[in-house]
Amino acid sequence: MHYPIIVVPEPEQQAYTAVAPDIGEVASFGDSIEEALANLQEAVELYLEDAEEAPQPSKLEAVLEHEEVREHGGVVAFADLDLSFLDRKPVRLNVSLPSGLVKKIDEAARKRGMTRSGYLAWAADQAMARRQAEC
Repeated sequence: MHYPIIVVPEPEQQAYTAVAPDIGEVASFGDSIEEALANLQEAVELYLEDAEEAPQPSKLEAVLEHEEVREHGGVVAFADLDLSFLDRKPVRLNVSLPSGLVKKIDEAARKRGMTRSGYLAWAADQAMARRQAEC
């Protein structure tokens, strides 16, 4: 979804701040405008982690009246933020695993008070987070 973003130069740090006024004033930083905008996706995901739905983008006229634009020299850009992570509707999958692994999964899930599906989703999420931290 395209959101208006305010990009503010930070001359003292030779950097830029990108602010998403429609998403809780979440901000990201970067040495270039491109880097500040790229970092915004992660900031938005962290901010909306437990949200039920995405906020609607403001009209451009409203964003142009924002303090960061009027008083701090910010300019308005549009960012296509990927909010697909908010779609938490379960999807049925057919997965083939060795029976011994399924038994281990079921045991681990039982110990955590989870269903098999819940445990597999949690484990996949944990593995992806570790992988991303390594990169």
